[in-house]
Amino acid sequence: MVPTDDPTLNCGFGAPGAETFVYVGCYQARYKDIVFVWWNDGSTEAQRKFLVAHEFSHWRQWNDHFAVMNAASRQGFFTDSQAWRDAVESDASCRVLSWGGYSADVVSSSSTPCTTDGWYEGWLVDAGVALGVQL
Repeated sequence: MVPTDDPTLNCGFGAPGAETFVYVGCYQARYKDIVFVWWNDGSTEAQRKFLVAHEFSHWRQWNDHFAVMNAASRQGFFTDSQAWRDAVESDASCRVLSWGGYSADVVSSSSTPCTTDGWYEGWLVDAGVALGVQL
């Protein structure tokens, strides 16, 4: 985990409205084992805990579901499909909630809530295929 407000590393700073956020983070596959995080004094421990877990969850997506993540990346889904990006974020937050010990209120009020009903391990693969990702 690397704390930074550098938007070239912490892509959370590129999100709309990021200037008002009290915590932001980013996982980039090119920095395989690093998550980038930042929070200000207005953030709570529960928010910081969720932030780190959410970004780690993106690492898990790439580690555990590399085929769909790599295919989506190569096929332009990360840049061209808001539905794919929404699925990736929802999956990450739902995964965190599945681990237990995280505030559902913090997750639901975050910029990346769990919006997936009936989430299960492997949901992201199925969602990717349904969106047209060719494995």
